[in-house]
Amino acid sequence: MLKFVSGWAGFPALFPHISSRYPFYLPFVTHTEQDIETALEEGGEYLAGWSTGAHIILKNIDKIMDKYEKIFLFAPFISFCDYFHTQVIMLMIKKMKRDPQAVLHDFYDKCGITGFQPETDTNITNGLIEGLEFLMTSRANAEGLNAAEKVILVQGANDMIVNFRASEDVADMLHGEKLITLECGHYIKESRISDIIYENTHKKIF
Repeated sequence: MLKFVSGWAGFPALFPHISSRYPFYLPFVTHTEQDIETALEEGGEYLAGWSTGAHIILKNIDKIMDKYEKIFLFAPFISFCDYFHTQVIMLMIKKMKRDPQAVLHDFYDKCGITGFQPETDTNITNGLIEGLEFLMTSRANAEGLNAAEKVILVQGANDMIVNFRASEDVADMLHGEKLITLECGHYIKESRISDIIYENTHKKIF
């Protein structure tokens, strides 16, 4: 029924109900970009992505839009470095190699997430570094694609990670879609994700 592509460091524990019930993809940690693209092209009923996950979906939107009834992009962006200075990501990468827990703590704090600190090992840390490197260069291009009645954008009004203008730029690029503003930061709780999916499909995901 639902596929969910998470964001950078968006571990399953942040979305426990979704990750335990549906295919869940954590970019560069549990799945490569190619793995995710292959899964997206298989189609399904509903597709949702948060942050980096929303960006990966956006990069493939022209190929997959007709394969889903609804696509939900939470905190999407065309290119992360259009809104976030490359130097900051470079510093994060440098620090990830020395103290990944400190980087994650700072990131979650900016996301509005409290009391969450996942365990990391070398493979996880390397995957997170790969994800940061990806964000420095990746860009979506879907100019002229009409996403009316298909794609729904959701953005936190107080997002400190993805600038609100990022969703507005996605809205401009995808003509005719719906943009919902929430009173929250970058992290959007799965209960709110569930509500938005229900409000726009009349189907409960849990």
